[in-house]
Amino acid sequence: MARFELKSFREGKSDYKDRGLAGSFWIGKNLDIHGTEDVLTCNQALIADGNADAIVIDLILWGINGSDGNFYGFGDSGKIYKRTSSAVWSVVYTDAGGRITGAYEWYCDNGKRYMFWATATTLHAKEMPGNTGWSDVDATITPLSAVPQTYPKSDLTSSTWHSMTQSNGDLLICNDKLLAMVGYDGSYTKQAATLRPGTIATSIIEKGNVALIGGGDGQRQSWLLTWSQTGTSISPDAPSWIDKNMIPSPSINAIVQSELLLMSAGTNELYFSDMTNNLPICTMDGKANPGGVIEKGGLALFGLYGGSYPGIWSYGRVRKNESHVLNLEQYLDATEIGAVWKISEQVFISYQKGATHAVRKVDTATKAVAEYYSLTLTAPREAVWQSVDTITNAIPAGCSIAIYYDMDNTGSWTQAKMSGDVATATAGQRDPFFLMGSNGRDINLKVVLTPSGNLTPSISNLYVNFD
Repeated sequence: MARFELKSFREGKSDYKDRGLAGSFWIGKNLDIHGTEDVLTCNQALIADGNADAIVIDLILWGINGSDGNFYGFGDSGKIYKRTSSAVWSVVYTDAGGRITGAYEWYCDNGKRYMFWATATTLHAKEMPGNTGWSDVDATITPLSAVPQTYPKSDLTSSTWHSMTQSNGDLLICNDKLLAMVGYDGSYTKQAATLRPGTIATSIIEKGNVALIGGGDGQRQSWLLTWSQTGTSISPDAPSWIDKNMIPSPSINAIVQSELLLMSAGTNELYFSDMTNNLPICTMDGKANPGGVIEKGGLALFGLYGGSYPGIWSYGRVRKNESHVLNLEQYLDATEIGAVWKISEQVFISYQKGATHAVRKVDTATKAVAEYYSLTLTAPREAVWQSVDTITNAIPAGCSIAIYYDMDNTGSWTQAKMSGDVATATAGQRDPFFLMGSNGRDINLKVVLTPSGNLTPSISNLYVNFD
């Protein structure tokens, strides 16, 4: 009897269904591959947050942790939500301009902080905390320069995204083919910088002492552009970008800085760039919105949608000697994912499924059902695939392990059984042995790990036996 041995699971999703690095797999749903042991095991689950499901009625596109200790979410129909530290959600404001295209909280030299947000052509401001009833939206800002600034500003170029970030002490705003800016001194311009012709800015982050702007033409190519306001003046003859780097994708959807500078590009591409070198890393299962990326523990997290497996995907590594890998940390059945954010290092995600809008958070006390889909295993010739041996610890109370197989890539899964025609291995069992007895050249395995609360089964080795 011959056998395949699967004894590592750390290399994440492969770009290919039939081959990859040792330890890679075709698909993994809710697998924890960054733990201290190289085993198949369940990751933490997504659960509802407070009363959010009863309050949130549009897709939150931006998540901001306010200086007043509350979280604020900005929706695609103009709703602004507040979440208290006790997970109580409420609607604090509804913008008549509809879809909120960007949001950020920033300072002024008068010592106050303001929440800024944009709709299609309008920039709004509110003092934080200011009036708790939000009756002070668009109140005049009086900086130390004694040049009052009235809001709203209604001269933004109409655009799907007005992503925002701070850079060198000012607030920068993507403004179609321009950068708008709110200065620390309270000044405002819709054209602090002019971008490369044909480039529509969608995402922006601060990198070192420059702003890094991502945008594309929507057809052939995108550009990473750098710009710094240091030593420049706000005038109609605004300076242009400083440096540029071409990305061969029609759009840069989102940028995140983890160990690497990474971009969601096009409909399903992941790119790296350091403004000198570009590298197409892998194909992802969908794309992220500009507010749908964060860094956590060295990993870049992407809220991906538009593919077969939406949810929170990660790319990167958490230890020096590990590989950079792609993994679906938390699967989420969603039509679109709006934003991903952290509150005290806990990850949250907003999403839409049909006409339903909701918020979920990663729960540290609950595991999710995990699924592992192997790469295709190919015998030298037509063979009888006899059984699957597993190496496990004793399965915890309430947990189970089930194994399925697909012969010759038919897409039809058959459940392997243990002796006595028992379907799943349950609590107390160790090293369960599953029978198949099917003929074929190629085989794919699906392993389903069912947890109980925060308890999870784990598998360290799989042996697939054939004659």
